[in-house]
Amino acid sequence: MVTESSLRAYEEGAIPRIDALVAIAKAAGVNLSWLATGEGSRHVGESDDCQCSSEHAIVANNQPFHDDLHDDFVYVKGYSDVAAAAGHGAFVGQEDSDRQFAFRRLWAVVEMGLEPELAAVIRVEGDSMSPTLAPGDSILLDLRETRFARDAVYVFSWDDGLFVKRIHRTGRSSFRAMSDNPLYPPMEFDQSNVNELCVVGRVVWAGRRM
Repeated sequence: MVTESSLRAYEEGAIPRIDALVAIAKAAGVNLSWLATGEGSRHVGESDDCQCSSEHAIVANNQPFHDDLHDDFVYVKGYSDVAAAAGHGAFVGQEDSDRQFAFRRLWAVVEMGLEPELAAVIRVEGDSMSPTLAPGDSILLDLRETRFARDAVYVFSWDDGLFVKRIHRTGRSSFRAMSDNPLYPPMEFDQSNVNELCVVGRVVWAGRRM
């Protein structure tokens, strides 16, 4: 038996013992492996169509999510053919969505304030943002942020390329796009070229497979 006080402690981040995990899994009717690791199918007897990519998200390749997830998760379109790097890319929306990511509603909507229909998940290509972002990482974009309103990591299109960079404001109408990898020089934007770029969105989350 798991006490109410123990459940509250687990919700706040405490790690339960294996016997407590077994009791919770049986009571909730979920797989012990999914409860302990977040990987595999959630419910007993389900196939493993969904793969966990972080503590906040589940990704599925054109597979419907189980009905029980609808209250706990919100869904964001993913574009595996769209990659942001120091090279050529495409605008989000010009490609067809071929994946969907389920993010925990409490985190995505309540904590982060996202509107799922105005968000997208794309890939990272290249090592210009290493070690923060690695090639193949998935990044979640808030598509409402279409200008550099704050110093943060953004995806933007410029000179036929799709880039993911850390933006630092250097003046009222000037910005520096910096790579976390020191081998890549910064990109400077001012009144002479800032109107040539298009901000796709701000990066609010990154996930990767190990």
